[in-house]
Amino acid sequence: MQQKQQFGWSIGGGKYRHLAEKVGDYLTEWYPTTDPDFNIDWSQVELRVSGRMTKAYGKAGWNKTTDTMSLRLSKHITDDWDRAMQTVRHEAIHIWQYQTLEEADHGPSFLKWADEFGCKVNAPAPASDYKYLIVCENCGVVGGRHKRSKLVKWPHRYYCKKCNGGDLSVKRA
Repeated sequence: MQQKQQFGWSIGGGKYRHLAEKVGDYLTEWYPTTDPDFNIDWSQVELRVSGRMTKAYGKAGWNKTTDTMSLRLSKHITDDWDRAMQTVRHEAIHIWQYQTLEEADHGPSFLKWADEFGCKVNAPAPASDYKYLIVCENCGVVGGRHKRSKLVKWPHRYYCKKCNGGDLSVKRA
């Protein structure tokens, strides 16, 4: 059996460093329990928590020029720790993809690990940050938008994808 590498990531400074350290603690517990084929060189990864991310809970990135990677998380992940750890596992899969396949997507390699680690492919953006709430009057589904998009301006032109109803309303959050 292959030995898992020791952690050597760097933790970005700033206002939310304590959250990045908490995420690092979680990774220290979770990562060694993963399949040996899921091998990440953590010395290339910087963990950061951002106060500016409002459209996603997490983002994995790869700078090909410097060959460094970042795993950034939104400060809003602290609202729900289970979702936060699901996001960490999701972004860790993307880091693995960058290091192993040199690209990241939600294709077969992602789905294999997502299923094993119990994380979702997509999660809604933090709802508390929506500027506009979209509500289907037929089935009650609620969505949101950060910007004044076409859907916000002209909801009558769109329909609910869940019930195929056309009665959408927009409320300012």
